[in-house]
Amino acid sequence: MEPTPPAEAHPVVLRSVFPAEVVGPGGVIWRTAKAVITRERIYVWVADGPRRRLVLSEPYEQAASEVAPGNAARTQRSHLTLAGEEAPTVHVSRQRGCGCGNPLKGWNPWQPFILGPAA
Repeated sequence: MEPTPPAEAHPVVLRSVFPAEVVGPGGVIWRTAKAVITRERIYVWVADGPRRRLVLSEPYEQAASEVAPGNAARTQRSHLTLAGEEAPTVHVSRQRGCGCGNPLKGWNPWQPFILGPAA
């Protein structure tokens, strides 16, 4: 198992999406990804063979962002404005299917994995 991302040791997760389609800064698209939105940051992992690779770990502006609730419909997206001068937006939506056979399925990056309501 990969080590906990260094940015947050015990984050409160607002939304965890798998399989997810994430449109990141510069229009890069990650499909069949695991997106985890905490109260402070967004994390995105993709499968790299049998391993998991963290491709995005950024703080976001809570006031300028819209996080879908944990039980949101597949069509309800989250829109996060990243912190910083350029303030690009990241869009997260749930893909169809279950992601069977993917090393991200059923995996949680932190133990314990604390779910909380949107702030």
